[in-house]
Amino acid sequence: MTKIKVYVVYAFPLDFPGVPWVVRAQHATADSVVSEPVAYGFQEIHEARNWLESMGLTRIERSPEDDPGIVESWV
Repeated sequence: MTKIKVYVVYAFPLDFPGVPWVVRAQHATADSVVSEPVAYGFQEIHEARNWLESMGLTRIERSPEDDPGIVESWV
């Protein structure tokens, strides 16, 4: 089964009060999505994007079906 690591950017998640931007890594397969227990917090969206770009990742716009807190994803 192929696994893809996806980084999801969230705006103002309730489980991180005072942290405006949180990035969570997830492993996606055709059947499921499993989040890693680690999250990365940023004060500015451009800091999160710079960090993700520094890893050579590509930005994907959010889908209308995504949770409203999701801003974008990176693969």
